[in-house]
Amino acid sequence: MSPGEPIEKREQPRIARRLPVQFGTAGHMRGGIAVNISQGGLRVAAADIFPMHTLLDVLVQFPSRAVRLRARVTWTGASGEPGAGRAMGLVFTRPEPALADAYKEWLEEVKQAMGGGPDKPAGPAADPPRADAGPPEPGGPVKRRLESPQGRAYEIILEPLAAAGWRLTIIQTPRQLGIDGIDHGGNYPSYAAAEAAMREFVRAH
Repeated sequence: MSPGEPIEKREQPRIARRLPVQFGTAGHMRGGIAVNISQGGLRVAAADIFPMHTLLDVLVQFPSRAVRLRARVTWTGASGEPGAGRAMGLVFTRPEPALADAYKEWLEEVKQAMGGGPDKPAGPAADPPRADAGPPEPGGPVKRRLESPQGRAYEIILEPLAAAGWRLTIIQTPRQLGIDGIDHGGNYPSYAAAEAAMREFVRAH
């Protein structure tokens, strides 16, 4: 901070970047560089400055446009900038609608120049995974051969139903003499439900 520059509470952050600026009173305009700027004021480095409390017309040259404002000198001091021995702090006396637009565009340009890129809008949140989703459903009938903990072998057939759901058929192999038909058969609302019933049957038999 330069000598003579008061400590002031700023509601808007200031960003260090040079922008050409003209300032002065009627018939007495001067040029300088805005070395930082916010929506509420700016710091100007210049060879010639105005005294404290002077009301000035200010023309800030943003990359895309020039914005004219009214500002009051709130402090003066050394600039610390090469070729510009003095500096002054300016606070805008009234809001200027064009400043908000130019300031927003300029901040975006600064952000992109620093590699940040434009903000991306958040997309719709993905649906959380369902705990009961189970395995993906096959596109057609599934046949398996499983062996139970008791050493019995079973042929498993899982078939999609025409309407909805799955048909589970379980047949013990080899077939025992004198026993026809199936050992288990049933319809289930989903492939996961049919597979769960299959595993439960094999585990129990």
